[in-house]
Amino acid sequence: MRAGYPLEVFIISDGSVAPYLLDPNVEESIPVIPPEVETVNLTWEAGPDIFTYWFDDLQSMDESLLYRPLLSIPSSGVIPGGPKIFQMSIPCTGRDTGIAGLELGLQIFNKNGRPIRGSPMKLKLKKQCNAIVASDLCNFDCLNGGRCGQYGFCECAQGFLGPRCEKSMCDPACENNGTCMSPEVCICPDGFSGKRCERALCKSPCQHGGRCIQEDVCWCTSGYLGNACQYRKKTLLAEITRFARRKRRRQERQRKRAQLKKENAKRKRKPFVR
Repeated sequence: MRAGYPLEVFIISDGSVAPYLLDPNVEESIPVIPPEVETVNLTWEAGPDIFTYWFDDLQSMDESLLYRPLLSIPSSGVIPGGPKIFQMSIPCTGRDTGIAGLELGLQIFNKNGRPIRGSPMKLKLKKQCNAIVASDLCNFDCLNGGRCGQYGFCECAQGFLGPRCEKSMCDPACENNGTCMSPEVCICPDGFSGKRCERALCKSPCQHGGRCIQEDVCWCTSGYLGNACQYRKKTLLAEITRFARRKRRRQERQRKRAQLKKENAKRKRKPFVR
């Protein structure tokens, strides 16, 4: 695993956790991350073997200085065979000055689902954070739904970060009211799926080239209609016309029967005259 600035941390070596990571003092040899670095690029690879991972712990040890770190990948999955970059977002709060600790807990399993030697492991890093003077911020608008907080800095809405909340963790943004929970990870509302929540879910597949635009709602191509675009307009109109005709004929028969019944009742009530 390599960061976006001069730092190399190799996690897997010869099918087990690198021995030096098991040293409780290893973080002392890792340089403090400078305050201007808000996102660290991390690279890992499994090589020819198959490994799965689970980030079981990701926390800031000094929440007054550093927000909880966020990953751009799911918390569990398969480690790619070749080099793959992902990001860890580590934004400072701007409230105080100091060195904040952060902890990354990781478990790694082999293809048989067993922890490899040295797993689970804890990777501890440190970051320098500086307080932001109130006069330095909130002299301009906080963007993307952010608001100026009591400390004079922008408090960002979920899915955004930066001094003015100008950086989106999901770019392009989540669609259909999806919520960006961490870089490139959208949580979709009911009825939608996809990396950007761009796909609507319809229980009945849309037919004849129709497209699902929201939960159980199909947008139909020209000439079709129905909940799943299952009807041709001409065919359906013909069916509706035939149904309407049958209904009118049935109503007419019922009207005639009622009229005949009424007339028969009148004849029975008419007095007999000699």
